[in-house]
Amino acid sequence: MQNVKSRLLTLVFLAMLNTSNVHQKVAYIVPYFQVVALVVATVNNSLQIARQLKPVTKGKR
Repeated sequence: MQNVKSRLLTLVFLAMLNTSNVHQKVAYIVPYFQVVALVVATVNNSLQIARQLKPVTKGKR
């Protein structure tokens, strides 16, 4: 499965290199990845907070 993923990534990378406006595509993709990273970070934070709150609610009951 990992081999297939790496092959797909290399194919996409080569396709991007073949196009003339690579820099424009990279400039368009980078903010999207930043947004994804931000969403992942917020989800991780909320999960950690939920884990911390669970034992407290159980103790109060």
